Amino acid sequence: MNREELTSLWEAHKQHVEQQDLWSEAQLAALLPSSSPSTPSTRWALRPKRVLLQLCLVLLSFGFSGC
Repeated sequence: MNREELTSLWEAHKQHVEQQDLWSEAQLAALLPSSSPSTPSTRWALRPKRVLLQLCLVLLSFGFSGC
């Protein structure tokens, strides 16, 4: 295969993908969840295991720094 054949094959492939890649508004709406977005959880409230992990990491960093 030479470069000219590859170029024509690539162009044909791009055109084929462009034809199949058109989405209608109804198809896109079907992909989105229909329920209303739930209220986000508070990001500042950490689970107890994470608090313990963070505390251990802080103590370990103080131990390594010799503070």
